[in-house]
Amino acid sequence: MSSPIKRYLRSVFQNRNLSLLWAGQVVSMSGDSIYQIALLWLALELTASKAITGLVAMSSYLPTILLALVAGVVADRANRRRVMLIADAVRAIAIFGIPLASLLGFLSPWVLVINAFVIASAAAFFNPAKDAIIPQLVPPSGLLRANSLIQTSWQLALLMGPAIAGGLLTLMGLIPLFAFDAGAYFLSFVTIWLLRPKPERSINPACSSVVGTDRHPGDILSSKCPEDEGTLGGASVPGQSGPATAESATAGGIPPHATPRSPWIVRVREGWTDIRQGLSYTAKQPVILPLLLITVADNLFIMGPAIVGMPVLIRETFAGSASDYALMAMAFAVGMLLGTVGLVLWGGKIPKGKMLLWGMVFDGFTFVPYFFAQTLTQLGVLSVIHGMAVPLLTVSRASLIQEVVPANMRGRIFSLISLAVVGMSAISSGLTGLILELIPAPLLFLIIGTVGGLCGVIGLLFAKQLRKQL
Repeated sequence: MSSPIKRYLRSVFQNRNLSLLWAGQVVSMSGDSIYQIALLWLALELTASKAITGLVAMSSYLPTILLALVAGVVADRANRRRVMLIADAVRAIAIFGIPLASLLGFLSPWVLVINAFVIASAAAFFNPAKDAIIPQLVPPSGLLRANSLIQTSWQLALLMGPAIAGGLLTLMGLIPLFAFDAGAYFLSFVTIWLLRPKPERSINPACSSVVGTDRHPGDILSSKCPEDEGTLGGASVPGQSGPATAESATAGGIPPHATPRSPWIVRVREGWTDIRQGLSYTAKQPVILPLLLITVADNLFIMGPAIVGMPVLIRETFAGSASDYALMAMAFAVGMLLGTVGLVLWGGKIPKGKMLLWGMVFDGFTFVPYFFAQTLTQLGVLSVIHGMAVPLLTVSRASLIQEVVPANMRGRIFSLISLAVVGMSAISSGLTGLILELIPAPLLFLIIGTVGGLCGVIGLLFAKQLRKQL
């Protein structure tokens, strides 16, 4: 391999840790894209109901609404690598439950709903931990390149997954796709196990001092300032490895007759304090708050039709098959890959805030032509064009958060964004299934494309601090 190519690859992959994370995400997301294709098509085949299919899709995203804030605290306070390992193990076991249920003869729509809920619950913890760990893998100057690389793992997965799905559908049918996905999560588990994240310095939001300098990802951050340590009832006193004694408790400001509090109670209270701090920080941050609000609105209108509307459009409007659905997913992935390549080449010249807002505009308006598509070929071309808009939104958003938000707050902010994206996807998917019982899919894409694009226009007009963010 020539020296210029080696230098280019080294600049893109940067180090062993990032390469491992990227490889694991390519494998697991390939399986996940297969899972999404198989899950919704299986729901349509089992029930022929758009409303129930919307319910299955909703259960794939609902856990984020319930768990996102807690998952953000976990990503900030716990060992991020360990969180990711547990999440992948849970997903591998749960996904294998679908072919097992089919083999035992009790596969039903409710099995799909429960399975999707478990998978999404694990993902709710995995995703903020993955996003928050990237600054521990690369230097600050490499964040944009690292996020672009991780974005390509998603795009390659969306390209590889449907291709694999199409082949397996031809050879073995729908159910074996789930077994393949379980194996993909196991391989992802192995790559994450091999990660060795660097420690990081972290600023406690409750005070101005540095907490746990050279913080390791497994360290637990106190919600108190260093000078307040030793005042938590029932917690260990600094310098001691066990519970506080009467003498040490008195020295720490706790009366000797006080009943020690359970460490779990202390951690729960600290966790709620962390959640309140994250919400307070977001409310006062002139860049993150409008980013969050616009993301909520955009995903409420866009995601449900994209998730539920696409298989319905292919099956009912174009009389297509599961293989056609996989082909459309590949076309979408090609577009995202092209968009990411463009970002790598020219993205540094565009302010990230403006890039994000224009990404929202294109993300919406590129759905409008779906209303006019007459053939699957035309729909595939439109899917490529739509896919090109998505990296403008996702890559710039992650880079903005990683640059603006302090290290010990990133997990909570990424969880809020995950709540906005995935949580709104749950609501949107459920509503879309009901709406599709009333109106045809092409009309739905015309409406949501227009409204989604207008969300980005509103952001360009009114989110001035976000628009100016470099």
